[in-house]
Amino acid sequence: HLMPADRESTADPVTINFLNSQEGSIASNYHSAVQQGNAMIIGPLLRDELAELSTYSGPTVPTIVLNSSKQKLPQNTHSHSLATDTETPALAAHMYAQGYQHTLLISDKAQSSSQTAAQFIKEYTATGGSIIEHVSAKNRFNDPIADSLGISKSRQRYALIKQQLGSNAIRFAPRRRQDIDSIVVAATSTHAKQIIPLLHYHFSGDVPIFGFSSLHPQTTTADLKDLDKLTFLDSPYRIPGTHNVPPAATLTTLKQQYPRLYPRYKRFYALGIDAFYLRYLSYLWALLPDYLIPGANGHIEQATPHTTQRKLHVFSVSKDRIKKSLTPSWRSTDLTKIYDLVLST
Repeated sequence: HLMPADRESTADPVTINFLNSQEGSIASNYHSAVQQGNAMIIGPLLRDELAELSTYSGPTVPTIVLNSSKQKLPQNTHSHSLATDTETPALAAHMYAQGYQHTLLISDKAQSSSQTAAQFIKEYTATGGSIIEHVSAKNRFNDPIADSLGISKSRQRYALIKQQLGSNAIRFAPRRRQDIDSIVVAATSTHAKQIIPLLHYHFSGDVPIFGFSSLHPQTTTADLKDLDKLTFLDSPYRIPGTHNVPPAATLTTLKQQYPRLYPRYKRFYALGIDAFYLRYLSYLWALLPDYLIPGANGHIEQATPHTTQRKLHVFSVSKDRIKKSLTPSWRSTDLTKIYDLVLST
């Protein structure tokens, strides 16, 4: 994990110091970074490391930690995270705005999925929405999905009627439950490619399916066929051809320089770009609290004095293509001139 810093004087070149968080404790590394006279510290990345950092009681310098934390962080610290559980307020608000208030929640047993599901329940119910049922399975989803959609009971009713009438000439079409208006999937990408086809197989029909940015693949369009009709929120810069601002240009350069590594680490390259812009532009929040910074993982706003929140766009999967579904109701201030100034210093 990297902890870069620079000198305040624009006359001097930028200096970046690296400290490996795998060597020594986070508190000792943080103390070393402060002792070196760094003007800014970036990192750490893991939540366990953030928990350790929360115990630090020495002098502090402006710090951007790259994850979310439930612990109280040192003074002058900002938390900026890509964790999917931080997307739940945006998804809950979007579903509420679209009138979806009765949802079926499906998740796997992965720790990240459980955290995302729990946070979504909190955010969604706060808007007035109801979780009609929460289904969680480890890796076998067929029966739980059939049960949750009411298909198993529908087949049982058919078998009972067929037995009572003693006839095989009865025409039957399974009928799903009617008390849900939406489905939310909180799972790994691998499991999502199992869950969504099973939802279609078990007659989810026109019930919209929502998910998170971690569900859609980062490499080939072939994987998109298993995510057909999924609606998710994500940064426009991660979807080719949907936006053109400085972060997108930087990501294109990185893709050309690191063609093998880029598909796997794109989100983290973008996270580094976000940290750079936060370093130089976050001071604007003291003047304009509602200011939006177009970061590489989505527009960035200040959610609280110590946390950021990404403004995401809405996308949908249709067969083997990702389409931008809606234009967000918010607008960002044109920061082109500010970007030019930052990039030229």
